[in-house]
Amino acid sequence: MPEELIVALVVVFAVGWVLFKLASALFGAIGETHKGLAGEIAKMRARRLETRRTKLAPLVRIALPDDLVTAEREIRRAEGELQRRRTNTVWKPERPLWEKKAFLKQSFSPQCAFNSEMNIGEIDKILCPEAVPWSEKEAVILRQKCEYPRAAPVRTDQRFERFSWSPHLISEAMFEFYSRSIREKVVHRYFEDERTRVGEYNRRRLDILSRQASLLNQIDKWNAEEQTRWDQYADANSRLF
Repeated sequence: MPEELIVALVVVFAVGWVLFKLASALFGAIGETHKGLAGEIAKMRARRLETRRTKLAPLVRIALPDDLVTAEREIRRAEGELQRRRTNTVWKPERPLWEKKAFLKQSFSPQCAFNSEMNIGEIDKILCPEAVPWSEKEAVILRQKCEYPRAAPVRTDQRFERFSWSPHLISEAMFEFYSRSIREKVVHRYFEDERTRVGEYNRRRLDILSRQASLLNQIDKWNAEEQTRWDQYADANSRLF
């Protein structure tokens, strides 16, 4: 009896395992078939959608410019230039410098006509004639102007250059449709993605326009303040000149 029970259990286990494998294979085939059908249905829907969109496209007007990237890049560049000028612009009055020239010294003999004794240390100069006679040297010295050579200093003020910046023009995105020929429901179904992109573009456009206006105000304020500082600098420089 125990042996028959064991055999029966083995048979049941084998039959169950076979049935499990068959069921797994069947469900796998059904799943693959379902996936294939779902994919084909999705493709058919996409084709129908695209066909319908193509027919409705003449009734919808979409304008989506590509100005935001350029505008943001120009803003960053102008902000960097304004910060550079704020950091590096310094107005410091300076007193003009005169050119100082040294007087040329002439070497004369300590002996003169009133000396009664001769300096033996100058015997060589007395016995050896000079290459250029003293009379010629004296004539050159006498012809010189007895004035200190001077040149009036030149006033060199630092120049003030106003910071001018023109913001990049940003066109507005548009999404329009002919309401007499197409309903809102149809537009929502077939062109909702385009309408969403247009709305996001215009929101970013408003943000960038706000940044441009703020930057222009900062530039105008900096120009006015620096003009005042430069006027004070120029006035102080004129007093030192």
